[in-house]
Amino acid sequence: LNVMAGLRVILGTKGLPEESAVVYFKKLGISLPDDANTLFTPTEFGNNPRVLVVTGGREPTDEQLEQLQGTPLDQQLQYAKSHPWTRSECPEVFQWISANQGLVPSIESACARPSFYMPLVSEKLLAFASFDLFAIRQFTSFLSAFAMLKLKEGRVDEATDALIALSHLARDTMRLPDFTVAVAACDSAAVADQAILHVISSPECSVQQLQKLDAGLLNLQAPSLDIDRFLEWDRW
Repeated sequence: LNVMAGLRVILGTKGLPEESAVVYFKKLGISLPDDANTLFTPTEFGNNPRVLVVTGGREPTDEQLEQLQGTPLDQQLQYAKSHPWTRSECPEVFQWISANQGLVPSIESACARPSFYMPLVSEKLLAFASFDLFAIRQFTSFLSAFAMLKLKEGRVDEATDALIALSHLARDTMRLPDFTVAVAACDSAAVADQAILHVISSPECSVQQLQKLDAGLLNLQAPSLDIDRFLEWDRW
């Protein structure tokens, strides 16, 4: 019933430390997959947030500006996550979406599961709580880019289903008392909310589709911040 267990069955061990993958999958209660047969193909795009600090009042160099903007592939993905787009606008992203499109029902089904947790794995007295940031970012990028592509194609139902799944993933992730995970969850929620605004403002979005979106997001809000949980986590 765990969201992350369902997503990890699809994604495999990618993004996990090799020495901890066996223990991690055991704690999730699922079988360790053969990566040769892994279903989901993750993107190799460097889609992590970038922070550029320029000190002393100096203007950034061309190299720093290029680093901030990311590669052309990075720029494609950032655009595809936040705007309706076409194959010609983001050809590499289109190839990635196409390669994984058959898994959309499984991804959405996993995100709809009622439980969410990332088990702790201890290696040499150091507990890792943030293993699945890779998975969260992969599926955030995929579901949002998929939804924006389908919206552009006029397939609003498919876009809506993907964004409902992403919204559930984001809000569920916010429950974990880990700062790094919480930041990733907020990013996922922001991406989902921005994409939802495109859907509800689209002239092709019908009243029935708006009602479907409303029902899918009903009672879905960010959990209240429990400072005691974070303090307890830090003490542990």
